[in-house]
Amino acid sequence: MTIRRVLLLVLLVSIPATAQNRPAPARTELAPGIFLFTTPNYGDVGLDGNSIAILSRDGVLVFDTNGTPAAAAAVLAEIRKLTDRPVRWVVNSHWHWDHWYGTEVYQRAFPDVRIVAHEKTREMMRGPALDFNRPGLETQLPKYLQTLEQRAADNPALKTLLDEDRFFLEQKSRVRHTFPNVTFSDRLNIELGERHIEVRHYGRAVTPGDAFVYLPAEKILLLGDLIVNPITFALSGYPTEWQFASRRHESLIFPVSAASIFGSARTLSQSSRSGFTFAPAETSRATTS
Repeated sequence: MTIRRVLLLVLLVSIPATAQNRPAPARTELAPGIFLFTTPNYGDVGLDGNSIAILSRDGVLVFDTNGTPAAAAAVLAEIRKLTDRPVRWVVNSHWHWDHWYGTEVYQRAFPDVRIVAHEKTREMMRGPALDFNRPGLETQLPKYLQTLEQRAADNPALKTLLDEDRFFLEQKSRVRHTFPNVTFSDRLNIELGERHIEVRHYGRAVTPGDAFVYLPAEKILLLGDLIVNPITFALSGYPTEWQFASRRHESLIFPVSAASIFGSARTLSQSSRSGFTFAPAETSRATTS
């Protein structure tokens, strides 16, 4: 048994019972050797970002690492069913917790993994992102759990929901924040086996440091939160610059005969821009300053 397999086994054995009882992430093959993993929600208090694995003969690149270590470990277990190649690269699209709180799992299993993010994203992760999550972890979620515990005492049917919610808070509270060890400003090219992979930044959109992955041979874009189905997540975004970035994304893959990661990507992209176009002027000023 190799060292990497032993490390993975240790990770799986250490997963709490609640995590082991959760459904495995759903797996969708977007193109040969490119897989999307979708994690189920955590009770009624949390959801998770998607994670995408790009397989090659020389190793794996993982785009976004979920919002909890348990979710990342579950995705890694699924990747291990597909290949025994190491995860050599991780790309975090932006600073929102549900896209990078699972990175520790990959660094523990693959100590030499290169963790990529835009330089602005790394700055956000090391300060503002932690401050953003602190009220939820320290006061809001604990207070809600106290209320749910009282309700569950009178209604045993709520126990499963309570366990899920507790598990979510425990996972987020115990995260070992693992920051990027490779940053870029505009573009980073990665040669991984037979695949040419480009990590790009087209300016501020959702966040100051949005990174996306482009596979030119496959005509596939991995966009993180730059497009979300059915409604784009636009909290504290930059509408004017987002529209510009969206048009540039479209130019990379349309017209296209191969599958992109979003079956209705053009429709979603255009509807997002339409929403931004009619946003109040004061909103645009507040979010683009």
